[in-house]
Amino acid sequence: MRVVSLPLVVIALVVSCSFVPRAGSSRFNQQSEPSLRASIQLISQSYCAGFEKPIGYARFQLHIKIQNQGSRPVILCKKYVGIYQPLLANVLPDGTPGNAVFNLISDGYGFDTHYPTNLKREYEVVSPERTFDLDRGTEVYFHIPSVPARAGGTVDPGDYFLRIEIATWGGPPDAVAVLQSRWRATGDLFAVDITSNFIPVKIDPPKAPSDCSL
Repeated sequence: MRVVSLPLVVIALVVSCSFVPRAGSSRFNQQSEPSLRASIQLISQSYCAGFEKPIGYARFQLHIKIQNQGSRPVILCKKYVGIYQPLLANVLPDGTPGNAVFNLISDGYGFDTHYPTNLKREYEVVSPERTFDLDRGTEVYFHIPSVPARAGGTVDPGDYFLRIEIATWGGPPDAVAVLQSRWRATGDLFAVDITSNFIPVKIDPPKAPSDCSL
């Protein structure tokens, strides 16, 4: 389990397997057909150089739109909704996403035992066909061309497709059923990770990126 609001130890992995899009993933397996769909748009992009290692950071600020495509209201915990991990895929000759070349695996520190319980103040009720919108940032690591030694887990500058996985719950798994039962008349508490669409991105850093600590 993980807590979205706590610091994460992040490990960059380069994978060479073929990427197969998923409709959604669930750590609690309480919904076989998720009713939420996420789409992303790029707001801005920036670059900086690593703190100690010669690694470049490409930072993407994204607008996330989560739409309820089901027939019942969905309840989202505002504390936990956020980007869990980004994924970069290469671009195939036909212009579609290919293999995954960069994926961040986040290792959390357990679940949040002090999960929110105030429905009106700490949760968002999303009616059918309505959306929940938020802006969040994420980053990927790239190889700085001027640095001779290549750090593991980095990608070369170039054209890619980006997608994100969005977390919706970080509390104890057994609390989901309790809250679902309590709030059934209002809607369905959603505790399934959501996978967004792909968007094209270009990693085109300056020759001398500024220090990330500045």
